[in-house]
Amino acid sequence: MYRRAASFDNRVTVTRVPAPAASSPPLDTGPPPASTSPGYVTCGVCGGTKYYTYTEQCRMYGSFACEACRKFVARQAQTQPVQCQLGLGQCHIPVLVPRNSTDTRCRACWLKKSLLAFNMPQEKHDRFRECLPPSIRDTVPTFAVKPYKEMGVCERDTLE
Repeated sequence: MYRRAASFDNRVTVTRVPAPAASSPPLDTGPPPASTSPGYVTCGVCGGTKYYTYTEQCRMYGSFACEACRKFVARQAQTQPVQCQLGLGQCHIPVLVPRNSTDTRCRACWLKKSLLAFNMPQEKHDRFRECLPPSIRDTVPTFAVKPYKEMGVCERDTLE
């Protein structure tokens, strides 16, 4: 790093200035905050268990959920009707589905399980409920009747 200075008689001098010393990294003062605590999360929708570095990211609408179930609810259009693959509303929702697998999750049954697991705001819950086929819609309570429950489990690692 160089510094340029002009003297009183208009002569310019260039001097080399040493670079500032790099600041030392902060000392570790204890366990990380809860938002960065690693641990195992059991999804309240599909039941899958996975290790996450940031467990607080796994919380959605008051319940813990895996990334796939959180993204499904976030991307599901609230006005697009869905159909059950078997028509019974009791399809199996596999825990992990490989990307190129032909075994897909039934969107209607997945949405039904999501509505039962998440504590969504009233208008969103009721709009998603209206997307379900009538036979499945009757098995999902309206927001006014649905009890508040926290679904899923988070077991944080303890640093000792």
